[in-house]
Amino acid sequence: MKLIHTIQNIFVKSLFFLVLSSLSFSAFSLPSAMVLVSGSKNEQANEYINHLKNMSLELSVVDINYPSHTAEGFKKIGNTHDQVIIIGKGAFEFYLKNQLEIPALTVYVKRSTYYHLINAFKHSMLVERSNDYLDKLSVIYPEPSIENQMNLIKRYYTRNAVTVMLSPLNYFIESEVRSAAKKLKLKVNILKLGLDIDINRAMNTLPDKYALLAFPDPYIFNRHSLKNIIISTYRIGRPVFGFSKNMVKAGAVASYYSESKHIAEQTIDIITGSNEKIETYCNRIKLAKNHAVARSLNLININLKE
Repeated sequence: MKLIHTIQNIFVKSLFFLVLSSLSFSAFSLPSAMVLVSGSKNEQANEYINHLKNMSLELSVVDINYPSHTAEGFKKIGNTHDQVIIIGKGAFEFYLKNQLEIPALTVYVKRSTYYHLINAFKHSMLVERSNDYLDKLSVIYPEPSIENQMNLIKRYYTRNAVTVMLSPLNYFIESEVRSAAKKLKLKVNILKLGLDIDINRAMNTLPDKYALLAFPDPYIFNRHSLKNIIISTYRIGRPVFGFSKNMVKAGAVASYYSESKHIAEQTIDIITGSNEKIETYCNRIKLAKNHAVARSLNLININLKE
């Protein structure tokens, strides 16, 4: 009898341990997610997806361009997952157009693009008298925040003066730019341009001794204009603070940027956190510097080790 009692105790303890282990695993396991992408050849998107997989996130990757997929099909797939992750402008437009109405997190959509697509969607919902489900949408913007970029100028440009060019695409950030400059005690000059932009003429109207802060804007900073902007500012000693690592390589002095693993890490934070709507920049950033340009412009501080 004593032996039987001992065996029963061991069995009960083992069963309790197995149940406890199961509960602990489910408590800390990550949710599953459907990932909407537009095309499978986007290197950045693929890196981001691989980082999520390496963090043990269960993913179902769905290409919206696949001909057999329908909006109803996406809804059914989405409803079997805890979260939907939207990668890029094309997938985000598809999500809005087909009114999937599934809680989602959007990544790799620039802030200006997100802002205008959301406003167009709001107008559409108003005309069609449809339900507004925007409280289900969260986003991580891929570019650095306005305040962080302003901080770079405060930190490295002793004249404490910044000029900004905005096309209609970015008019909506004007007040935020002024607020960030005021907070950091920077003099700010904002040049609002139309869509028929003459970049050379615009550059000639910028005040002397002001650093140029660039924001993502294809009407101003594109592959046709960027080289000319960098050269013309360099000649007169005006530093340009960019919005990406690639822009620093092209001749800007410095910029914060986020890698795909940083955005993946913040994705995990958001989807395992509260269900509240979040609109944010990536909070994990790195600093890119162009030491050669900084040295030529006599921006000594930027070449100091930090």
